[in-house]
Amino acid sequence: MNKLEAWLRDNLDYLIESSATHIVENITLQAHAVELVETFFHELLNAVRSNNVEPLQVIMQDWVQSTSFPINEDGENYTSGVINVLVVFKHVILERIRSTIDAEQAINLIMAVDEIFSELKMTLASLETQMAINKLRKQLKSAHEELENLDRSKTNFISVAAHELRTPITVMEGYLRIARSMIDNEDVINLLDGVDVGIQRLLEIISDMIDVSRIELDLLQLHFQPVTLPQIITVIERDISEALEERDLSIHINHETIPDEPTYADPTRLRQAIKNVVFNAIKFTPDGGKIKIFARQLPSFVDLIVEDTGIGIAPSQMAHLFDAFSAFGDASLHSSGKHKFKGGGPGLGLCIAKGILENHGGNIWSESPGYDEETCPGSVFHLMIPLRNFPPEPEDNYTTVSLVE
Repeated sequence: MNKLEAWLRDNLDYLIESSATHIVENITLQAHAVELVETFFHELLNAVRSNNVEPLQVIMQDWVQSTSFPINEDGENYTSGVINVLVVFKHVILERIRSTIDAEQAINLIMAVDEIFSELKMTLASLETQMAINKLRKQLKSAHEELENLDRSKTNFISVAAHELRTPITVMEGYLRIARSMIDNEDVINLLDGVDVGIQRLLEIISDMIDVSRIELDLLQLHFQPVTLPQIITVIERDISEALEERDLSIHINHETIPDEPTYADPTRLRQAIKNVVFNAIKFTPDGGKIKIFARQLPSFVDLIVEDTGIGIAPSQMAHLFDAFSAFGDASLHSSGKHKFKGGGPGLGLCIAKGILENHGGNIWSESPGYDEETCPGSVFHLMIPLRNFPPEPEDNYTTVSLVE
């Protein structure tokens, strides 16, 4: 039996009674707290006997995490409250040592006690850190869930609003056609044609809003069938001819690099995705600029590349380039038409393109030296399109292509 063990055994009752008295005088405790003080000192005696403080560390952990043992004046279980209790215990022990043993012998006992309580304080520091981490994790999880709910509510609202808008606009479109059939005045017909252009643009925006909602809610349906990329590119070339002429832009399509073997895809959606990227290039390329489309074949994929001589993309914009409603053009031009330089559109095209390609099992990313309206460094978009010899199974869960080669 070592000296500290013998001393603790001889003074155990006094230490328990005195410690409990000090604690109750300063801190409001429930009745069973005194029993816990007894437990601590009995375990302290065992720790000295076995030279193992682990049981005491377990007690510290129980106290810190307990909901039935308030250890500070507010009745809350903070680590600092447990430290205050340890300070009381240590103070009582040291005072008792000084009053019962001569100074020379007391030094060794005090050093042994100090070593034990230092280990317990380190345990509490570790517990405090872990509790803080756990608290932050819970807060982050709660915030994440709240953001997900808000995002889901936003998506649902967009979907409902888009559907509600489509109905009256479709009615307007019907009445407009009736009016055109009843009027012979060419000037009035031209005015009605202008109204029709506006209606069609609104319907396009509403359709895009619905597509974004479907993508974000994972409800986008694809109808796979054999298609070839040259066929789709040819149709897109025809679709964009008017916009190119209007903006005096030239386009060069390197058909030789685009593989012509059939692949299974949704031709309508794939055409929509590619066309959205090309229209984005048109929007941000100054009049007289150039756009190039070519491809490189990779194992199981085609990297379709759309390159422009436009104003480029700032690094700060790159991270949000494919987010919904991330329109980086001039807001004052957003009602001016989707092909006008830096104008037109709510910023849904690239988001939809990304969603369509990812639902095909592909991906999309962009690179640019930066943004400069004077030097026009341009930008490059890579559309990773899977090559398939047969349609995917309905339950397939696609893993998008890594952006790192």
